[in-house]
Amino acid sequence: MQNSVVSCPKCGSTNIYKNGHDKYGNQQYFCKDCKRTFRLVHSKKTQALLFPLS
Repeated sequence: MQNSVVSCPKCGSTNIYKNGHDKYGNQQYFCKDCKRTFRLVHSKKTQALLFPLS
């Protein structure tokens, strides 16, 4: 298993920390250098839709 280093997409800094989750459950990060919040995943998590069978 590889450990990946998360870096800020704006400034490239690795001086970041986890900053909760968005409404879709994706992890959010906060860059201490440029004060920007970002996610590594930019897509919404899809929810299974249940349709009644008639």
